[in-house]
Amino acid sequence: MSPWGWIRNVYQLRQDDILRMAGTDALVLLEFVRLMSISLFVIAVPSCLVLVPVDVTYTDPSKEASKTGTGSSQQGINHKDKLLSATIGHVDGPRLWAHVTLSYFATLVVLGCIYYSYRKIIGLRQNYFGSVEYQNSYFSRTLMLTDIAPDIVTDSALRGALESTHSSYKFCEVQLGMSMNNLPDLLAQHKQVVLHLERALDKALRKNLQYRPMAVLHKRWYHCGGVKVDAIEHYSRELETIERQIISARSDAEMTLPETFGFTSLANTSYAHAAARYFSKFKPKDFSVRLAPRPSDIIWSNLTMGYKERQKSRWFARFLLVLLFLLNTIPMLLAALVSNLQAFSTLSDFIYRWKDSISFATVTGIVPPLISFAAALLLPRIMRKIIIYRGVRTKQTRDLLLTRQYFVFLVLTQFVLFSLISVFLELALLIKSSIQKKQSADDAITDIITGVLAAVTHRFEQLSSYWMTWIVLRGYLLLFELAQIQRLLFLLINRYFLPHTPRDIWEFKKPQLFSYWMVYADLLLLSAIGLIYAPLAPIVTAFAAGVFALAYFVYKNQLYYVSVTKSETGGRLWSVVVKCLLTLLACMQIILALIVGLLQNWIKTIVCIPPILFVVAFGLYCQFKMEPQFRWYIPTSMTSDAMKKFVRQSEHQRLERQFGNPYLHQPLSRPIINAQYMQMVKQVYQGPVVSSKCTADDLAPKGPILPIYETASVKSLGMDDVDLKYDLPRTSSEEAFEMDLFPSTEDAGDTDLPNSFSDPGETKPVQWQGLSPSAPATFEKSADHGALQATNSSDSTPLSLQPRQGLAPPSSEPAKSVSISSESLLEENSEYNVIQEYAYEPSTDSLSTRSTKARGYRPLPNLPI
Repeated sequence: MSPWGWIRNVYQLRQDDILRMAGTDALVLLEFVRLMSISLFVIAVPSCLVLVPVDVTYTDPSKEASKTGTGSSQQGINHKDKLLSATIGHVDGPRLWAHVTLSYFATLVVLGCIYYSYRKIIGLRQNYFGSVEYQNSYFSRTLMLTDIAPDIVTDSALRGALESTHSSYKFCEVQLGMSMNNLPDLLAQHKQVVLHLERALDKALRKNLQYRPMAVLHKRWYHCGGVKVDAIEHYSRELETIERQIISARSDAEMTLPETFGFTSLANTSYAHAAARYFSKFKPKDFSVRLAPRPSDIIWSNLTMGYKERQKSRWFARFLLVLLFLLNTIPMLLAALVSNLQAFSTLSDFIYRWKDSISFATVTGIVPPLISFAAALLLPRIMRKIIIYRGVRTKQTRDLLLTRQYFVFLVLTQFVLFSLISVFLELALLIKSSIQKKQSADDAITDIITGVLAAVTHRFEQLSSYWMTWIVLRGYLLLFELAQIQRLLFLLINRYFLPHTPRDIWEFKKPQLFSYWMVYADLLLLSAIGLIYAPLAPIVTAFAAGVFALAYFVYKNQLYYVSVTKSETGGRLWSVVVKCLLTLLACMQIILALIVGLLQNWIKTIVCIPPILFVVAFGLYCQFKMEPQFRWYIPTSMTSDAMKKFVRQSEHQRLERQFGNPYLHQPLSRPIINAQYMQMVKQVYQGPVVSSKCTADDLAPKGPILPIYETASVKSLGMDDVDLKYDLPRTSSEEAFEMDLFPSTEDAGDTDLPNSFSDPGETKPVQWQGLSPSAPATFEKSADHGALQATNSSDSTPLSLQPRQGLAPPSSEPAKSVSISSESLLEENSEYNVIQEYAYEPSTDSLSTRSTKARGYRPLPNLPI
């Protein structure tokens, strides 16, 4: 195969291939790139063929006479910037209306392409909603309730509030969220201590235990001073203490306080979407309703925020955004200063002598784009951190806000502010001139407004060469992204110059996560430049069309071969991107109307208003006609008939298992040790470790992650079986991956596997309490559920709650009933030495109010998290 054969393979990839391998989000992004590439190409061809000759051949009659009088002295000035002759800046009279006519054409082309792509995206999104994976996912028929009134403190009260809304769709189960006190902080501390211990063990094992790393405690001013202790011993003791506190917190018998969020399940996906659509129009008084995302897509720390805390956090986030905007103006001012060096030629003899040289053109043309690109490297990461303070509850909402926010930020800083910096200087000069001439207030204001508007239009025309350089550099960055230069340098430095642990290598091997919101914002900025300059400087639009064509090829390769989607949303960002694109179309017409008013008169700007009205009308059509088809699932009659199946009476267990607080069943991290040091590590650390050769499939539980028992929930609703969907049982690995308990080695993204088609008649699985493989055990029948329970003959305490590897017993009273599948116990001599962990087993005593007795837990294998 030729070295360039991969180009043909990428080119021949079809949409079905992208959809199968990368998902709907990837296909929607490629559709947007394709939309802009076609639109700008169709606009650029007639614009360059018509407008460029019109602009280049235009000669101002008033300037023609002055040229004949001055002779050759003006020749150098006339050819100072040949690109300006291909812009609208030197055109007046009847030729100006050619630009207005092409703006009508550009508006109709973009609106037509958006309509065609919107219809296509709606079909893709409906197919996503109707897919087997989505239909069989439990979250697809679950609603998330937020901002619940303080007087609703039980599940029954929440059900009553839901039923009081007189919704046409009955709710299968309802669950009110409960707080976890300090458990999230304990798990975060545990993860950090594991990382420190892991690095200390790796340093010691690499030097055959001849070196013992030290840890510095009680550091003083600027991390100076402190006491040095043995790192392995210190972190081992700290890890045991935190694990003891976690076990105690998870076994706490005290009543947990109700939170302001909850979940409710419906019979099938179409009912859930219809109910969410109903509640989006009818706003209940005591709570807000939206479709539930994947459990792993929820930002639980923000979900538990109260109203006042959320408002305070939002104001703090706004303050950080304003501060970031002010700080980001510093590199923009520097870039604008370099690009406007010619304006200082009258103040500096050096700049006056240098301005006609090639080096001056090189510096003013290339350095400003490089400064703007360098300033934008850290901007997305900082904004991603700030957006968490907005109190967003899901990652999907976070991405929606980030797309709009980052796009507006880029347009304001890199386009508007950069373009208008010199206008502020012109404004100051106009005010000074008016004061010196002692003009009246009316005349001064009129001259200042006219001068500022003229400076704005002239500045946009002058920057056409800058934006062409910026677009070319953007194309080079796409080529660097295709070649993976940045990642190769990162891996090279970490591989040969920095220490790394097996966990680091595992992280390096994971596929890269594709940041859709960042790519959309960058492409929208490129779209803004291409569209706004279409009637002003058509060559800029042609450059932008070429970069979009290159981007389509690059992103097709990246999405198919390199990157993965973290959490599939079915192309949810599309509607936000379309709104931003329509805003750019309106801005194009406003800037053109401003130029027409300055060059002709303000009455003639009326001809630029109809395209703006077209854009507004099309935006309203998209909002009220196409947006509902995009957001909600609309099943066909055949699909509705196929969904009329039975629901087994296990909804409460399933709801609490899926959307219960993850801190109850999140496995604890364990140090990952290189496989060749597994025997040596026992000499310095007696705790549980994980081999570097361990995979997710090796450690995933084989039995049910939590048992399912019969409940009376469905019977209490008085619902007919034919109106409900059958709730298929799931294997433990499917439950674990759906709740994002175990990371997948094949896909770094969130996974939600479909239901497995097992025997529906098994409603009471046999349960086994976790035992040490060497411990003698007897089996007794459980009085509660009739399942076999294993107990240790030497101790009445369930061994799954007995500490192992030197852990002291928890102070609180452990639960009496713990269950585990016998297949999930690892062999005693296995290479994978993994501690048993605890998963939350929900109580089944009552449906209206949850019991306050001690929760039951069962051991689970662990993976590195």
